[in-house]
Amino acid sequence: MKIGAVTMAYNDETVIKPTLRCLKPFVDTHVVILATDTFNGVVAPPDSTEQICLAEGVDIIKGFWGEEAKHRNVGVSALSDCDWVIHFDSDESMTAEDLDKFITLLGHIKGDAVGHRCKCYWSNPDFRLDPYPTHTTIIATRPKTKYVVKRNLACPILPISKEICGIEMHHLAWCSPKDILKKVTTYCHANEFNGYKWYTDEYINWEVGKKAIDPHGGVWDVVYDPLPDELRRMLD
Repeated sequence: MKIGAVTMAYNDETVIKPTLRCLKPFVDTHVVILATDTFNGVVAPPDSTEQICLAEGVDIIKGFWGEEAKHRNVGVSALSDCDWVIHFDSDESMTAEDLDKFITLLGHIKGDAVGHRCKCYWSNPDFRLDPYPTHTTIIATRPKTKYVVKRNLACPILPISKEICGIEMHHLAWCSPKDILKKVTTYCHANEFNGYKWYTDEYINWEVGKKAIDPHGGVWDVVYDPLPDELRRMLD
């Protein structure tokens, strides 16, 4: 079974290493779609993301295609000879044990897409949102499957979770070392809320013991549940 991987990136030098390093032993080809522009906000000078990708031996496609779905489909099209394409964004990763289980699972799936409820970290990699967000994130597709809007497909999705198969997807969604202000002012959802106001009013003022409020107004408990050491070491 031939496995490819696609990762979208834009100035993600602080978080992308676990994504690249965790997938490296398991995929035949890893393509990083490196954006040269932002979906919203002001374009910043390039950081060392490209150099990190080159050092990790992945393929890079640079450009800007205007919409998130188009960016993802560029990567999928580059992996048309694969049986499955894994989709990890630049802040997403799995442990080696879970990736091994996940790829074994893919070998038994007859459908075209797999989604997962991610473990989303908050403030720093020691804390996560509780309960897990209900949104199902697409993490693998057949290469014939294309995105239609953002990270959404038109085909049926097989949902999996830690409870179903023991596989955990780690998402450094709202935590350091990511530049959270950059995220909420430039990524594809940044036009849906006032990122600067949320960052100054809610995010930087959060303290342990308080509820977390996400940019869309969702309110969460926050629990101590650290990122596995294996993935934390990859951040260095």
